[in-house]
Amino acid sequence: MTRCKMNSVLRMAHRGARAATAALLAVGCTGASLPSAVVTSAALTGAAITGAAGIAAPAAAQTALADLPGDAAKGAKVFRKCKACHAVGAGAKNKTGPQLNGILNREAGSVAGYKYSKALITAAAAGLTWTPEELDAFLTKPKAHLKGTKMSFAGIRKESQRQDIIKFLSRQGETGG
Repeated sequence: MTRCKMNSVLRMAHRGARAATAALLAVGCTGASLPSAVVTSAALTGAAITGAAGIAAPAAAQTALADLPGDAAKGAKVFRKCKACHAVGAGAKNKTGPQLNGILNREAGSVAGYKYSKALITAAAAGLTWTPEELDAFLTKPKAHLKGTKMSFAGIRKESQRQDIIKFLSRQGETGG
């Protein structure tokens, strides 16, 4: 792959070494042909470069969810702002927005039966993954972070509240709570 094409893919990837690496792998780059900055960043963020198959999240990344800052109980209270459009827990269904069970470290745009915006579909194709850092940036100001998103929510200014919601969401497995 040419450096020019790599740079185009990197521009398409929305923030983060994990997303950039996934986008490069999706178009056929291998670890040996990835730009060194992406390889270094991926190593620092815990992304494992596995070749054309994509990125394998190491077990340490999964256990790291337990170490996230924030208070899940407070996050449950702050999540009330989200309940008009999103659901979590056993039996959660898509509403105006997708259900959010298992969102942490999940590929964006992957909830079955939900019709995503073109902006999110494009970002997902470029490798967007809902890491705690990516979700924090998105929740700060969704429309500024992902131009063209359907999410009309203005955002959450307080970092502590975003951390609390992310901690709460980290406790919602694939089937909820």
